[in-house]
Amino acid sequence: MKINRAFISAVRKGHGKIVSLLLTTFKEEKEQLIRESSDGLYCNKTALHVAAEEGHEEIVKLLLNTFSENEKDKLRKYVMKKDEYDRTALHWAERNKYSEIVKLLKQKNLKI
Repeated sequence: MKINRAFISAVRKGHGKIVSLLLTTFKEEKEQLIRESSDGLYCNKTALHVAAEEGHEEIVKLLLNTFSENEKDKLRKYVMKKDEYDRTALHWAERNKYSEIVKLLKQKNLKI
């Protein structure tokens, strides 16, 4: 899916407005966009992994807020999903010392 490649690229580069626009424009594909990486190029990382690894706090918030109150189980699975290296988005944020993202992911995980 070509839109997925553009989405992941926008996430990696920290282009929050583009990420938001793509999520709004492609509502039907939302789950596929946020849960999958582009063509296996990102080691089975989700958009959340990429945003946390790169330190893009606003995009992390945007991705987490795409889940409704009725989707707590989906949100839990998304936050806890592991990549090819057996790491979650929280692991990447901790590894790269993005303390605000670490705090955000821990708070979100506790509320689930």
